[in-house]
Amino acid sequence: MLESMEPQGFSVKPFYSREGDTLKVYLKDADNFAERLDDVVTVYLSESTNEIVGCKIKGVSHLCRQLGDFGVELTDGHITIGMLFIVSWARASAGVRDRFEQLAERFKSTPLDIDQLLSC
Repeated sequence: MLESMEPQGFSVKPFYSREGDTLKVYLKDADNFAERLDDVVTVYLSESTNEIVGCKIKGVSHLCRQLGDFGVELTDGHITIGMLFIVSWARASAGVRDRFEQLAERFKSTPLDIDQLLSC
């Protein structure tokens, strides 16, 4: 049965783990390595170019609630993944802030449906 199935091409699709309250998303199908930026965010970098190809974010539902607490309107049920880096960016040292700004730029148009996250 598996022999008859054709592999599908790569597509950007965030994966949310309810059990771990973590979000993992890849922008590119590339060999990569992880660089942990803080207790919340891990960035995945291409082995060949060192460009950002993905990330993992812990405590996603909590981060979404924090955004709402600070007046970020989540009325349409969607935000961009780039918005989730605001909290870590604000706490980061100057050297690490650059990496969070790069993450925000790379993920600024990647949508995330938060209705399922806030219903946890």
